Amino acid sequence: MVGVEQWAEIRRLYRVERLSIREISRRTGLHRKTVRRALAASTPPRYARSGSPAVSKVDPFKEWICDQLRADPRIESQRLWDTFQSAQVVHFSTGLDRLQSNEPLAWLRLARSNSSWLIGDRIQV
Repeated sequence: MVGVEQWAEIRRLYRVERLSIREISRRTGLHRKTVRRALAASTPPRYARSGSPAVSKVDPFKEWICDQLRADPRIESQRLWDTFQSAQVVHFSTGLDRLQSNEPLAWLRLARSNSSWLIGDRIQV
């Protein structure tokens, strides 16, 4: 895929320096068809995600994890994993409309921010 800078360079070489497509191909290391496509494009290339956003393996259990973190905000990940395995948690509704965010692990901070505790109030057994 040709980036924006490379697209601009191809157009400059063709329009300003009047180089042939073959010479541009030699200088840039791109195939001649790629150079032709870049010259034919009226706008610079841009990245666009295709399809729906990727789904995490944790998505089905976000609600359960948030509940656990609300109950004990200082719980360690290994303890959370052990609790998960012993409870034999099954698929819960995710509530993604509340938890979706562009920021990774925002749902974790959400769960921790909704809990209030003082030092010494909770201990891990």
